[in-house]
Amino acid sequence: MKLLVLVSAIALCTTISCKKEVKADNKINSVEVKKNNRPWPASKFSSNLTSENRLTVFLYGKGEEYIAIQLNQPERTGTITEFNAVYLNLLGGDVIIDNHLIDMDKPHHLEITAFDAKSKQIAGKFSFTLKREERFAKSSGEQSNNFSGYFNMEYSKH
Repeated sequence: MKLLVLVSAIALCTTISCKKEVKADNKINSVEVKKNNRPWPASKFSSNLTSENRLTVFLYGKGEEYIAIQLNQPERTGTITEFNAVYLNLLGGDVIIDNHLIDMDKPHHLEITAFDAKSKQIAGKFSFTLKREERFAKSSGEQSNNFSGYFNMEYSKH
């Protein structure tokens, strides 16, 4: 009996110590976003691919704020040179109270690291600066924000 307990304990310890640490960006349906190098809690996320082959990734923060990253032709992996990103804060679901657009004068990067049309999965990394749209420039708060992170999620096709 003691031998059985010892063998079980050794097997359990070996299994636990040999377990590989899985990076969060390898897990499907995971995201991480940083705003100005601080965690930005993306409480929900989704993505959809239109019949025109335009993909939008939505990353929802607290309240009614979200980031949308849009790109064409997402089927290939690698660096995407033409993409758009916006940050919106809404009131009541339809009134825009703050809007930041991509600052093309600052470095911006989007890389699709995985795309699988069969399982409808996409993964990528991003880094860009979004600056407050001119009509909101007199509002209080940050005038520009750096966002970076990754996404690994399933997409829906519309």
